[in-house]
Amino acid sequence: MTATNDKKEQRKQWCGLLNAGWMFHQQMVKETQPTIIGDAGSDDYLFHKALSVAIMDAINFIQQVEAMGWFEDEEDEEESDLLSLPGPAG
Repeated sequence: MTATNDKKEQRKQWCGLLNAGWMFHQQMVKETQPTIIGDAGSDDYLFHKALSVAIMDAINFIQQVEAMGWFEDEEDEEESDLLSLPGPAG
């Protein structure tokens, strides 16, 4: 297996881990949901709801940048070469 395939596999595993975390927090949102309509909810409810949204945003961001081809450059460059390139500030 080449290094490129390992990076793709690692990215897939990270996304799987993020998805499992998202499912956990979604379940906690359902369990701590306020019973009174219009109630803001407890701190636990708001915490789990915020985390589930943030995790889903991270998953969607990874998928979007992958679709835009951001990870295709990894095939040609090694990490040491990437770190030696000047950044936006020069």
